[in-house]
Amino acid sequence: MKNIVRSLFVSSLVFASGLCFAAEPTKAELDDWFVYLKSVGAPATLDLCAPIVADKQAMSTATEQWLQANAEAIARGKVVAVSGLPEKWKSIEEFNTAMVADFKLKFAKLGDAEKASACEKWQESYQPPAAP
Repeated sequence: MKNIVRSLFVSSLVFASGLCFAAEPTKAELDDWFVYLKSVGAPATLDLCAPIVADKQAMSTATEQWLQANAEAIARGKVVAVSGLPEKWKSIEEFNTAMVADFKLKFAKLGDAEKASACEKWQESYQPPAAP
């Protein structure tokens, strides 16, 4: 089941892999880009998982806290995404809309158990890391 979340995420990245960078991004830039992509998908994830998760409010709160805690990385990641935007996309917003639509389509094709597992993993991914 863990692979389902990874597969959905990877397929979204494959969709996004059309990004064309002038220079190869650094690991830090790629990390920020991944955070940005996750932030773009957060509203869709909440909508898709709302009927599935046991505590929608907890997921919503955790997601909002994650977005706030990662605001700087999200902003840097957007700069990376914009700098590598393929010519076929008129704007980053158009690209994001298409990526989210692709994500929703792939999610819709999952079975109920796979959807539940994916939502559980996403909910966990928005939680703050456990204290050492």
